[in-house]
Amino acid sequence: MAEKCKEIVVSTSSEQTTMESIVSAQHGLNNFHAAVQKANIAILKIWSIVVSRAPKHANSVMLVMAGAAVLLMMVPFKYVIMATTLLFFALNSKVGKSMSDEQSNRRLREVVGLDSGHPRAHCE
Repeated sequence: MAEKCKEIVVSTSSEQTTMESIVSAQHGLNNFHAAVQKANIAILKIWSIVVSRAPKHANSVMLVMAGAAVLLMMVPFKYVIMATTLLFFALNSKVGKSMSDEQSNRRLREVVGLDSGHPRAHCE
């Protein structure tokens, strides 16, 4: 414990050249700029719906936003990210892609009884 470090060594070596580092930084900045633009567009669209003269749409947007706020308040954000990631993996897997084709949807409607040709489809 008596030994004290008199200097701190910071490694600045990189596998990239200076030009590659600049191009990489510029690419990251362009991606960030595009993400900020998309967020601004989404916010402006939501704002235009909220202040529009269509109260039905405005009320539904406000309810969805309030529900999302309550959900994010009660559920830790890391769980939301994990669930979203799991959803995207499931949708992009072979099973998820096979479930989204028209033949699977037709079979599901037949089994559930929602097919228009099925006699139980018109029963209530």
